[in-house]
Amino acid sequence: MLAGAAFSYRPVRIPTPLASPRAPRPRATPQAGARTERVRVGALERARREALVGDMYRLFTRTCTGFSRPEFERLFLTRGDVEFELTYDRRGELSGFSVVQERARL
Repeated sequence: MLAGAAFSYRPVRIPTPLASPRAPRPRATPQAGARTERVRVGALERARREALVGDMYRLFTRTCTGFSRPEFERLFLTRGDVEFELTYDRRGELSGFSVVQERARL
């Protein structure tokens, strides 16, 4: 974490239908047309990387506070070996991301 940075999580309330605790819960189904992609930060061209930083930061700030965009970029995107799994909705817009950590190869 960056020195002096205060990170906080802002919970988002997602409306869900009421259900009995004993009732089976419906399984999530993948959105038709949605896709995922894995990218390694160091392999991206500068223009694509800059666009991706903006999209990721917008998603990040929907639920988290405490980092400016430059801090976010420095924390998550300065190492070239970091790999992300990106999720896109059916319109092709970034809808989520996660850091992928692979096991060390022996």
